[in-house]
Amino acid sequence: MRICLVSTELAPLSGWGVGAYTAQAARALAGAGHDVHVLTEGTPAVLAEMSRPAAERALPGLALHAVERGGEAALPHVPCRATRGPMGIYLTLRRLHAEFGFEYIEAADIYGAGYFIAKGRSTRGEFAGAVIGVRLHSPIFALREVNRQEGLNLNVGMVEHLEVEAIRGADVVLSPSRAMLDFVRGRTGDLGERAAVVPYPFDFDWLDSLGPRPAPPHSDATPEVLFYGRLEYRKGIQVLIDAVQRLLARGVRLRVRVVGVDTPTAPGGRSMREWLGEQVGARRRAAIVFEDNRARGELGPLIAGASVVCVPSLWDNFPNVCLEAMACGRVVVATRRGGIPEIIEDGVSGLLCDPGSGASLASVLDRALGDGSLRTALERGAPERVRALCDPAAIARLTVTEIERRRDGNPARAAPSGTPGPLVSVIIPFYNLSEYLPDAAGSVLRQTHVNTETIIVDDGSTEPGAAGALAEIEREWSGRGGGLRVIRQANRGLSAARNAGVAAARGRWVVPLDADDLLDPRFIESALAAVSRDPGLVLVTSWMSCFEGSPREPTMAFVPVGFDRDLLHVANVASSCTALLDREALLTAGGYDESLPAFEDWDVYCAMAERGGRGAVIPEFLIHNRIRPGSMLRSLTPAERRGLHERVRAKHPGLPLDTPRAQRILRGMLRGDTVKPRSRLAGLLRRGLRGR
Repeated sequence: MRICLVSTELAPLSGWGVGAYTAQAARALAGAGHDVHVLTEGTPAVLAEMSRPAAERALPGLALHAVERGGEAALPHVPCRATRGPMGIYLTLRRLHAEFGFEYIEAADIYGAGYFIAKGRSTRGEFAGAVIGVRLHSPIFALREVNRQEGLNLNVGMVEHLEVEAIRGADVVLSPSRAMLDFVRGRTGDLGERAAVVPYPFDFDWLDSLGPRPAPPHSDATPEVLFYGRLEYRKGIQVLIDAVQRLLARGVRLRVRVVGVDTPTAPGGRSMREWLGEQVGARRRAAIVFEDNRARGELGPLIAGASVVCVPSLWDNFPNVCLEAMACGRVVVATRRGGIPEIIEDGVSGLLCDPGSGASLASVLDRALGDGSLRTALERGAPERVRALCDPAAIARLTVTEIERRRDGNPARAAPSGTPGPLVSVIIPFYNLSEYLPDAAGSVLRQTHVNTETIIVDDGSTEPGAAGALAEIEREWSGRGGGLRVIRQANRGLSAARNAGVAAARGRWVVPLDADDLLDPRFIESALAAVSRDPGLVLVTSWMSCFEGSPREPTMAFVPVGFDRDLLHVANVASSCTALLDREALLTAGGYDESLPAFEDWDVYCAMAERGGRGAVIPEFLIHNRIRPGSMLRSLTPAERRGLHERVRAKHPGLPLDTPRAQRILRGMLRGDTVKPRSRLAGLLRRGLRGR
C-alpha cells in the first residue's frame, strides 16, 4: 500500500510527541512492507537535514517530502493566517498524489493539517483512490480548553474551525485513546463507524534517538523526580511543585528536575516558569531545579538518572513521555485522567494519582520513592506494558485493517466534465466601470460550462464610455449566439442592481460578479461539480486572488471557509461577493439589503446560514478580484466600517450556534483592532519620528 503521512513535525528532525508518532508510525508501516512517504513542514535548516545521514539512519526506507513554500500558499491571507500551513500542505500533496497515487493519506489533527485535503475531496473529487485519515493527537481546541485559555480571536477561531472540519471530513479518524475520541466527539458530533482506537506504535530501537542511557544512580544517591515536557498548566507542573514542597516539608529527601519549554499558561497568562519560581519557597529552591529545553538526543541521561518520571497532567491524550520513560524501565507516576490510564496499569506498570491534587501526588511519589521492592517490580512491568500495547507490527496491521474497512465505501466521485447541467445566470452590476466591464464579461464568455446566461444591470451609469462599452459587448455576444441581456435602471446602488438581476434570472443558480472582477474559465463548471457531489449546498465559492495589474501576478488572497456560523457572526468568512448561489435560497433569505452601502454580501450569507443553508469552498483560485483605490469598500472610513459591522451583526442575533464563543471571538478581534494603531505609533517612535 502506498501511504503518505502528513505532519507539521517529524522526529528526530523537529517536534516532540506528534513528531515522534509520525516517525514511529512511518517506520512501522514501512517495516510491514508498505511504500511510505512523509510530508512535513519545518524551517529551512530542519528540511535540509532530510538528506543527511542522520535522518536516513533514523528514518530508513522512507520518502521524505517538504511542504513547498512560496507561490500561492505564501500570499498574504485575509481574514487570518491560519489557512497558510494547511494550504501549503494541500498544494504540495496534490502534486505528490498525482505522481505517486497514494492509497492512504493521514494528516495530524493539530492546526487542521488535513482541512484542504478533505475539501479537495468533497468539492473536486481529488485524491481519487485514497482513504483520507486524521490522526488525533491533541487539537488546539482541546489544549486551550484544558489550559483555561478562554480568550479567542478570529485567527484562533479559524484554527479551531479547520481542525473540526478536517476531522468531520475524514474517511477514518484514528485515536490512540478512547478518552481522546470522547473529547473530540463533544466538539465534532458523533463520528460513527469512522472512528477507531489505534494506539501509537513504539519501537524500542527508537530509544537510541534519546542518546546514551547510563546505568541508574546508586541507591545511596538523592532520589530524583524528573519532569520533562512543556511547562504548561494542562501538563500539571504546578501540581508537581505543590506535591514536592509537601514532601520536602515532611523531611523527605529528594531532588526535582524540571526540563522544558516555558508557556504563558500561568494565571493571568503569565510565564509558567516565572510563576512557579514565585511559588517555591526560598528554602526549597535548591531542591527544585528548572532547566531549559533539551534536544531529543540529550534526554537519555536525564531519564536514566531519574528515580521517578512524573507525568502530572490534568488531561492528556497518549503522552509520549510515558511511553519513553516506561520503555527505559523507569517508574512513571502519572494521573488517572484522559488516555493515561489506558497506558499505565496502576501498581503493575506504573502508579496513578488523582489529577489536580498535590496531596494525592505527594502520597504516590512518597510510595514510589520509599518502596524499593515496588519500584523494582514497576521497572520490570513498564517495558513489558509498552511492548504489549504498542508493538509496531501489531499497530501497522491494525492501521491497515481500519483503512481497508473504509476503502470501498469512500470512492472519490468525479462529476462529468462539460455536461449541460442547470442554467446558471451570471449577474454583473455595472456603474461607471466601462474600463473594466469588457474583461469581466469576457471572463463569463470563456466559461467551460456553456448553459449560462449573463445579465448586465446598468445602474444608471453616467460616464461617457459606458454606452459604447455596453454596445460593444452586446455585439460580441450576438455574434456567438446570444445569452446576454442588459437591464437599464436609474442609479439605486449595488444591492438594488444585484436584486434586479436576481429577479430577472432564469437559472436555478446565480453568480454575482462585480464589473471589475474576473472568473477563471472553470469556475462555473467546478462549482456545479461540487453541487453534484453534495446536492444540499446553497453556496459554492472558491479561493480568491487579488491583483492590481494582472491576475497572473496576485498580491494577496482571500481564503474563505464557508458557513461557520460562529465565525460568520464576527466577520465574512463565507465568500467574496462572487459565488454560485441557489436562487431560491437567496430570495428566501430576503435578497441583498438595499439600505447597506457595503457588506451586503456578508449580510445575505448570514441570512442564508441562519436558515440552515450549507456552503462549500473549492480549494483553488477561480475568482480574481481587482484592487482599485477608489472602490466602494476601500472608500469607507474606519468609523463607517465599524458601524456597518455592528449593523450586520445586530440583524442576525440567532446566527451563532455557540453565542458565548462568538462573543469571545468578537471581543478578541476588537482588542486587536484597538492595539494595532498603538503598536504602529510605538514603532514610529522607536524609529525616531517623534518630531514629525
